[in-house]
Amino acid sequence: MRRCVLCCFALLLSQWTVGTAAHADVIKLVSRGADWPPLYYQNAEGQWQGIDVDIITALAQEAGIEVEFVSVPWARALAELKRGSISLLPNLSKTDERSEFTHWIGPVRKEKMGLITHADHADLPIRSLNDFTTQRRLLNKRFGIQNGIFYSARFEAQLNQDNAFAQSFEVVSMVELNIQKTLKRRIIGFIEDPLFFSYQKTHNPAYASLVVHHYAIERTEEEEDIYVGVSKKVPEEIRHRLDDAFDKLNISSKLQKIERNWANILGVPPNLVVRSHQK
Repeated sequence: MRRCVLCCFALLLSQWTVGTAAHADVIKLVSRGADWPPLYYQNAEGQWQGIDVDIITALAQEAGIEVEFVSVPWARALAELKRGSISLLPNLSKTDERSEFTHWIGPVRKEKMGLITHADHADLPIRSLNDFTTQRRLLNKRFGIQNGIFYSARFEAQLNQDNAFAQSFEVVSMVELNIQKTLKRRIIGFIEDPLFFSYQKTHNPAYASLVVHHYAIERTEEEEDIYVGVSKKVPEEIRHRLDDAFDKLNISSKLQKIERNWANILGVPPNLVVRSHQK
């Protein structure tokens, strides 16, 4: 998960009060940069909405926790989740490293990672990870990725073990930088969630010259799963409340209804948003 026009949010428990909804714990929702539609964004009235906003709101209500939205950069949010100063972070991929300090709730939805390019490179012959190195050498330009984002275990391994492959990418702190670099043809393209791009392509004229390339990062089904991550510094009682809330939403199919509703709004196949929540 997945941003300043691309952001992700975190939740900060500002109270450890244990009790019912009448004595609710307060959670602050932190956004990575500005908006990251359709996952989370502010409308003209300044109200937050989106797929993850609806999921988190339903989860918090079921657990008896109030939600407040605030802003924190994504990389810092991960570090603060580890320290416990941020308590809950949605839109999160599960990794072994993160599991050391994160209690996982979900999976709540799916996420894919694809290549976004300028229309000039719509037919770029990329069919494997090795082709990124080939095209970087041929075009004398690199591709963009974002710091702190999980793409796939295979991608990360090749990035760490293959220097030529690593040299094919520029790492930025915010995806909006990759968007601007691609529009100005400073990089060939960047790797990102096609769901976000499809929304922007429909609603933002600035994206008219960008396209979703046919190549998608190969991910296992488990790597496509997106979770709500809770800091292990959060008291166990509150973690149990959030676990129970997820189970209730799962059994009642409320999560699936949220996801299918957004699939209809976005006009995309449900499998781009929805995963099976059956245990």
